[in-house]
Amino acid sequence: MDIRKFLISEQNSNNVKDDGIAIASSSGIGSELPTEVSKKSNNSSKSGLEMVSPQDVSNIEVDIFHHKFDLGNFVNPQKPISDSIKFDLIKSPFKPSINYNFKGDSREGKSKRAFRYEWFQQFEWLAYSSKLKGALCKNCVIFRPAVNRGVQGAFIVRPFIKYNDFIASAKAHSTSDWHKQSTVRAENFIKSIEGKTLPIIDQISNAERELTELNRKKLYPIISTIIFCGTHDLPLRGTTKGNFEDLLDFRVESGDQLLNEHLTSCNKNAKYTSHQTQNELISICGSIIRKEIVEEVNASDGFSIIADESADIAGKEQLSLGVRFVDKANNIREEFLGFSELTTLNANGISNTILNFCLEHNLNMDKLVGLGFDGCSTMAGHENGVQKRIRDKYPKATFFHCASHKLNLVINDLNRIQDIQNTAATIKEIINFFRDSPLRRKYIPNLPLFSETRWSAKYKSIRVFAANFVEITNALDTLAFSSDVNIQTRTKANQLLTSVSASKFIVCLFIMAKYSSKLEPICNILQSKEMDLLLVKKHVDELLQILKSQRNDPDKYFHEIYEKCVDYANKFKLEITVPRIASKQTQRANYVLNGTEEYYKVSLFIPYMDSIIQSISLRFSADTSTAFLLSEIHPRKLGTELILKQDEISQKYDLENFAAEIETWIELWKTKTVDENLGFQEILDHEVHFFPSIKKAINIFLALPPTSVTIERSFSTMRRVKTWLLSNFT
Repeated sequence: MDIRKFLISEQNSNNVKDDGIAIASSSGIGSELPTEVSKKSNNSSKSGLEMVSPQDVSNIEVDIFHHKFDLGNFVNPQKPISDSIKFDLIKSPFKPSINYNFKGDSREGKSKRAFRYEWFQQFEWLAYSSKLKGALCKNCVIFRPAVNRGVQGAFIVRPFIKYNDFIASAKAHSTSDWHKQSTVRAENFIKSIEGKTLPIIDQISNAERELTELNRKKLYPIISTIIFCGTHDLPLRGTTKGNFEDLLDFRVESGDQLLNEHLTSCNKNAKYTSHQTQNELISICGSIIRKEIVEEVNASDGFSIIADESADIAGKEQLSLGVRFVDKANNIREEFLGFSELTTLNANGISNTILNFCLEHNLNMDKLVGLGFDGCSTMAGHENGVQKRIRDKYPKATFFHCASHKLNLVINDLNRIQDIQNTAATIKEIINFFRDSPLRRKYIPNLPLFSETRWSAKYKSIRVFAANFVEITNALDTLAFSSDVNIQTRTKANQLLTSVSASKFIVCLFIMAKYSSKLEPICNILQSKEMDLLLVKKHVDELLQILKSQRNDPDKYFHEIYEKCVDYANKFKLEITVPRIASKQTQRANYVLNGTEEYYKVSLFIPYMDSIIQSISLRFSADTSTAFLLSEIHPRKLGTELILKQDEISQKYDLENFAAEIETWIELWKTKTVDENLGFQEILDHEVHFFPSIKKAINIFLALPPTSVTIERSFSTMRRVKTWLLSNFT
């Protein structure tokens, strides 16, 4: 359609805006179009209309349909521009048609040249204002840059009209800081409106989050290296760089670009590799692990505190603390929580240290159901011990003497038999004699130390010693008469050879070796985290049954031991003899019996067996506490005592509807065949979904501590952590 046919009638003059530009009638483009342009003139025709030149009509057309987006309307605006207008101005600002009469606009300017249309393609930021009749920068007008120095002029606060040097001026404006600043703001604004980026507030949050993520990525290899050193028992620091810094260098050499960039570009005080930062990161790692453990403990039905103390390399008493509980997956967990230095070693000081540690780390003490300590009077005292003080504050807790400690005390009770005591001391002395010298050690197979505190190690030492007794005797014989060793070695070897050649030593050794091999697996079984009080009782009862049956038939079982003694003696041309019988014996009993075998059976074997059986029966006597009654929930043990004391159990452990559930539980198992190997954990996995109180009672029972072995193990770790160097220089 020819634009020249558009005319504006005089009757539509009421639609003329303040700037003198007429707007098309409300009839729109599809209605009858105006054919005239109203112009006021002293020499107007009779109709009041005056024809307009084609060039002017072209300019009017642009003004009519695009003046709303004419950038000249927004130079130095009086009011803030809305985001929608800004978006339209940036994306589709006023742009005259290719037929626009730019020369007509330039007549009023000072330039003899006119704006050229092809400049729009050369400069994407360029806009033209028909209102101001000049060129503007759309970015700088809409997002006017701040003035730090200088004065803003053409393209920003006024149109550019000196077209003689337009190209040079436009390029200069493109490289100016003002234009760059406005362009960045315009690009961010468009991305925000189009959803390609977030608003400023969200951008700040995102920037902060991205910075946090970047810092975490930088810290990751540092923390990972610290954890690697810790899990592989490597010291972090050394005399020069140390393992920690060497491992970081190794990571960089292996291609860790992020770590390399961080170490090479960061400030010297922001590397996060100093020993202070290392200690802080180690502490944070420990706090996070401890917090996760405590959260799981507090989510359980009940937990027990396990504790023991030992001195570190610096001579400071360290109390090791841990917890035992059943997690959501029905797994029995024993977790180490930390060391706490003891300032006083009395019951009051130790109990306060335990309670303060638990409260400091937010353990829910209302769920404390058990205490696992050793049997010393300070810890286990019934009147003023640590366990009594804690139970006074938290009545739900029940104290249990560590089963491994009790089994170790069973062996110590055998020292009442003097010959057994002397034999154990001689075994320990022989092992130390060979281990103290590399030259002597090569004469015998490797022998484990006879440790008084490592329970299973003691039994293993005796068993291995007896198995290698022939080689040990030969080694002592060689050293006792060798000219290649010094006099002290020959003398000591001769003394020990005399001791091992004695009949009593030989008989006691093989008696101890036989029953150490039976006690060793029981001791190892008790160290399992999955062990519970019911299983402890089961294993101990089985051991007692075996010992009693062998005690009741000494002729058979001692005869096997005696044959080994005779076989050993024959290899060295020795003879098993009876000690002399004094007329007046004050230190030992005189046994007048027929035969050597009969003598040692009565004087050693039977007292040894009686001592073991009596000690085990006494120290592992039946537990009648309310907590141990929970074991009778097991289908193999369902009995009347559980029914009689169900109210007491329910009240102590807050078990709702326990009585009704027990009644249904008993009826349920009457119709089932109970597997002999059925354990409480299997019951938790399959049988208690509809018995919430019984499930809670079983979880509480499994949380009761049969041993404190987990805490005992922490002392080995303490020796690696609390080294002499660390204890004296930090």
